[in-house]
Amino acid sequence: MIRSLIALSILACSACAVNAQDHGKASPLSDYLDTSYTVDNRIIIGPQPPEDALGEFTEGDIATVINFRSTPEIKGMGFDQSALLDAAGVDYHHIGIGGDESYSPEKLEQFNAAMEAAGTDHILLHCRSGHRASQMYAAWLVKYRGLSPDQALERVAPSGWWPMPMEQLLGQPLSVSVEDS
Repeated sequence: MIRSLIALSILACSACAVNAQDHGKASPLSDYLDTSYTVDNRIIIGPQPPEDALGEFTEGDIATVINFRSTPEIKGMGFDQSALLDAAGVDYHHIGIGGDESYSPEKLEQFNAAMEAAGTDHILLHCRSGHRASQMYAAWLVKYRGLSPDQALERVAPSGWWPMPMEQLLGQPLSVSVEDS
């Protein structure tokens, strides 16, 4: 039931409510999706999924997972996310950002390649909290989909990074310009 709900709507609240009705409690996957948000009807952005939620992923629900956690973060997780997703038939990509793994145009190019490979499938983007994933998606929308920085950041506003914390503190919007490369 969760598989069809996610595939049809990707609405975490709906999946959680239906599952709770049928089974008296939410599943690890629906609990996880409740901490995430959906962009453009097929992109889910959120924090690190717990091991038990990964075991519920199936190819029809979420076909691709792109992980932005740094390599040291992944080594300290205590489970092999790549192996769990591989066993579920889910395509997995790791594009480490954070610590010694910097944000760079090359990382954005890797992300674009993963997004292009995923086509129109449902995609989960995550890091530890979802912030790096949201910023990568926003940058991708600007560079590869032609959105303005404000339009892109508005799409990822549920992550809490737009309006930007500096804008929130100053009580005024900031202007961000992007130079053509």
